[in-house]
Amino acid sequence: MIGIEQVLDTADYRTIAEQIPDQWRPLSGFLAVTGMRLGEAAALRVDDIDAGAGLCQVSRTWVPGVRCWYLQSARVVRCVQMPEVIVEALDLDRTDEELFRVDRAAGPGLIHRYRKVWAHAVNVVAADLDRRPRVNALRQMCGAQLLNAGVPVEEVAAQLGSSTLAVLRLPTA
Repeated sequence: MIGIEQVLDTADYRTIAEQIPDQWRPLSGFLAVTGMRLGEAAALRVDDIDAGAGLCQVSRTWVPGVRCWYLQSARVVRCVQMPEVIVEALDLDRTDEELFRVDRAAGPGLIHRYRKVWAHAVNVVAADLDRRPRVNALRQMCGAQLLNAGVPVEEVAAQLGSSTLAVLRLPTA
């Protein structure tokens, strides 16, 4: 778990996002708005998305092993709500492929490269932020925003695929 001092607000996220190359912005926006873990997002396929309902089914995640990554079933299959603007930014014209494939990177390669992209963007603006948030800060930001908007704790926990106790530890305004 990252420290409270590393939780992003919307302005901080926008400052970082401006430094992220265009081809990586749909993934960044997706993570920020859905609160999904990077391994979960990297494991999504196009057929996991119900664009009409604005829902994404999370049923698997990439997990690092001792020598390689492996695809693991999610402990709890859940549906994550997505705003229309996020759905519209997704490339859903492909069938049964990874939802996120950037510069030919998908799955574990996508995770590795996105972490580098994120770290570089954070380093560029770190002096303005007074901290260096990791990718997981997007997840905490999403949860805190949902709580601040009055979404019940149980619904936030379901959206994040997290325990209610973990959600209660999120900083709110």
